Amino acid sequence: MLMAADILLYDAAVVPVGQDQKQHIEYARDTAEKFNRTFKTDVFKLPEPYIMPNVAIVPARRAEDEQELRECYSAIRFT
Repeated sequence: MLMAADILLYDAAVVPVGQDQKQHIEYARDTAEKFNRTFKTDVFKLPEPYIMPNVAIVPARRAEDEQELRECYSAIRFT
């Protein structure tokens, strides 16, 4: 909901996202439609996703990065 709120707050008509983030735009659209319909007004624009083909999905992290991250977390001592 926070990402949808940011999108609606800034009155964005087109939002650049990856394919894996498209659901956030759909949630923002649903929220805007419901608000506009409930209050019979056009306060919020209905945002559209802009998905560039070459960055549609963020690549997975490498296994080496995951191992480094685990080692860093294991070195942290919580008291």
